Amino acid sequence: IIPGFQEFYNWIKSKNIASIIATNSHSSGVELTLRATGLDDMNFLSIEDFNDFGHFKPDHRAFELAAERMGLLIKECAVFEDYPANISSAKEAGAVTVAIASEKEQGIHYNEADLIIKDYHDERLKPYISSLLS
Repeated sequence: IIPGFQEFYNWIKSKNIASIIATNSHSSGVELTLRATGLDDMNFLSIEDFNDFGHFKPDHRAFELAAERMGLLIKECAVFEDYPANISSAKEAGAVTVAIASEKEQGIHYNEADLIIKDYHDERLKPYISSLLS
């Protein structure tokens, strides 16, 4: 789990911001990971398994379908990603994008992202998300 995630997640919940996990993995594997890391009580709106969609990341339609499942337009969503191809396709779909570029991703280019952070402790993150809400 990326440092600061639980605190950031609690903050977005306090702002009544809906959140889902959208993954190419099977949702059962994600649920196991959440339990193993102690994050299984975080009350995500849902865990969307792209295996059910027929479109996988980095296909931009996967992001659009995930937004639709939340009852939102993709342009109303912020996508947090650590893979540049997924950043590109989320941008193509119309989402705001936040790249999570941890130390292990040094040298990978995230130039299409709207914001690039190392972890969820980044002091720019909450003000940036707040600015999207106004």
